[in-house]
Amino acid sequence: MPTKPRVLGHRILQRIGDSRSSETQEVRVTIFCPEPLTGGGGYSCSYTIRGLGTGSRKEARGADALQALVHAMAKIGIELYKSPEAQAGLLQWCGERNLGFPVFEAMTGFVPTPKELLVL
Repeated sequence: MPTKPRVLGHRILQRIGDSRSSETQEVRVTIFCPEPLTGGGGYSCSYTIRGLGTGSRKEARGADALQALVHAMAKIGIELYKSPEAQAGLLQWCGERNLGFPVFEAMTGFVPTPKELLVL
């Protein structure tokens, strides 16, 4: 029987209301601990984003656990910053539009300032 992946951490974002609804909603990002790929050859780090899109589990891969984690965080950043909610300025973390997830240099146009610490 497969074991349930262990949660590495959560981040709670806020989707603030718009003209259709003034209600603030929680967007919960969960990152699971990286695990070795079946058959070897690297690691996988899965994550979910609940409150935007489908909320389905996705994964990122890397040569080792740390690379898989960095790739997962970058994929989360891309998914969040390119979301219609973030593009409309409705997605926040700690009252800011910068959500604190890193992105690769090619994606910096989507990241609100300050972005210097978030670019991979």
